Amino acid sequence: MIAKLSIKEITETINPTDAGAVLSSPLEVFLLLLFIVCGLIWLSETKAFSKIFNRLPLVIWVVLVPAMLTGFNILPTGLSLYLNIGKICLPLSLFYLIVSCDLRGITKLGKPAIIAALAGTLGVSLGGTLVVSLFARGENADLWQGFAVISAGWIGGTANGVAVQQGLQAPADIIAPLLLMQTLVGFLWLMILLFFAQHQKRIARILGHEYVHAHNISATKASTKSQKFSLQALAGLLAIGFLALLISGALGQALPEFGSPTIISSSTWVILTISTLAIVISTSPKVKIQTEQASNFGYLFLYMMLASLGTQLDFSAFNQTGVYVVAGALWLLIHISTLLIIGKIFKLPPAMIALGSMANIGGIVTTPLVASYYDKKLVPLALLMAIGTQIIGIYLPFLLASLFSNIALS
Repeated sequence: MIAKLSIKEITETINPTDAGAVLSSPLEVFLLLLFIVCGLIWLSETKAFSKIFNRLPLVIWVVLVPAMLTGFNILPTGLSLYLNIGKICLPLSLFYLIVSCDLRGITKLGKPAIIAALAGTLGVSLGGTLVVSLFARGENADLWQGFAVISAGWIGGTANGVAVQQGLQAPADIIAPLLLMQTLVGFLWLMILLFFAQHQKRIARILGHEYVHAHNISATKASTKSQKFSLQALAGLLAIGFLALLISGALGQALPEFGSPTIISSSTWVILTISTLAIVISTSPKVKIQTEQASNFGYLFLYMMLASLGTQLDFSAFNQTGVYVVAGALWLLIHISTLLIIGKIFKLPPAMIALGSMANIGGIVTTPLVASYYDKKLVPLALLMAIGTQIIGIYLPFLLASLFSNIALS
């Protein structure tokens, strides 16, 4: 949501609540956060630090480093700057990540790929519902918001999870333990899927059908056309993104809120409207988007958003990580079981089952990796499956959040 700053907020921005912090100027704080994000991105791409970032992903570092600087009183707490970074960077990150996707290619997905991706989404939805029923009742009823964020993160990726956290106006400090849980559980499942790639014929026999190469059931190809990038293209990308932000901000202010507790807030409307605008623009043949650069913009804005959340992190929130890990493991088990049952019914190849799972749990980054282990010809198909679930993950988790709140608070 694009909010007008009140006199009180302006005063808080000029005079931070932490007068003893090393940095007190909002401009200095913003520049340091930008330096941290850009520096971490650069380090993650260097060979010397690749092992470190492979073990603990970039998204975790982007949250933890600002959190530690706040803990050591280098960065102040309570700046309205942090909230305004979120109001600007999150919608922009969603816009650029969605507008850079080959959404028209999704319509070319074969029936098995669509069934596998939707089965994975169904498994996440069923697992979340059961987990909320078991873990988010009574004294732990407030955990439903965290589980709603997980549902979004497991239907398309981290950006979706942060979008739901902002839309629900959930505490910022729940993001770090959830990211840690997703990393632990998700990485373990990724390793298992890569191991299973060597035993596809055996898995097919267990499922009760003959082994078939998954690439034989779909000839989908993703566009890999390289694009030149110019100052004009840069200006055009930024202009269209900020125009979409202005439009969605105005609509977010005008549209009514729904739910008790509030599920569809003004922030939620901003997220939904800017995502819808991105879908419309990306599918328009008259609009040419520099997709690679738009995607880079999307990730940069997302990491800035996560860095601002890191400054609001309360390390005591990590006390709930154990609950989330246990719940996440059970959740993942239900997701896997759903995929296996549907895979057996529709006689899906093991590779397609693996991609249906990772398109939800892992997202755009890890799904092509899994595909390369099963069959390199599946990489374009895997990318499109992940894009499809990312779009679903913008809208469906808000419906799940409404269901989760009703279960937890009933």
